[in-house]
Amino acid sequence: MNNARRFPDPCPWIVAPLLLIWVAVSGLILAGRGDIESLLNFGFGPHVRPDAFKLLNGIAIPFWVSHSLLTGLAILAAWWRRTDLLSVLMIGPMMGILGCLIAENWSDPNWYDVVAVCSICWFVGSFVTGFYGLVNRRKSLDDEPR
Repeated sequence: MNNARRFPDPCPWIVAPLLLIWVAVSGLILAGRGDIESLLNFGFGPHVRPDAFKLLNGIAIPFWVSHSLLTGLAILAAWWRRTDLLSVLMIGPMMGILGCLIAENWSDPNWYDVVAVCSICWFVGSFVTGFYGLVNRRKSLDDEPR
């Protein structure tokens, strides 16, 4: 009998927030019909500065593409039970989020900078994970006996 302690599967805890963010970004793009700046200014109008959402229309689609790529890879890694791929995949987003948390002035955030940095880190994390997955494609599943 195997008395080894089993830890909970991290896959749903990683994939679920990524899917929720993807649905939210897709909803913003669809509800704003491509003009996210106007939608957000209308929704948050009196509570934000006039330039808070400036230039978001230009970065919205690249962010959506990078997040779709990241979410797709996370779903595939979870499907294949490759927690090593999920770990490598999350390096890029964690660096982007940490960089934004440290560098951004949160009393008056520049949302274009936040979304642009996150987009770049999402792309880098996706490409590094893809390369790592190609190099280690013969790795066995996590739940097989060793």
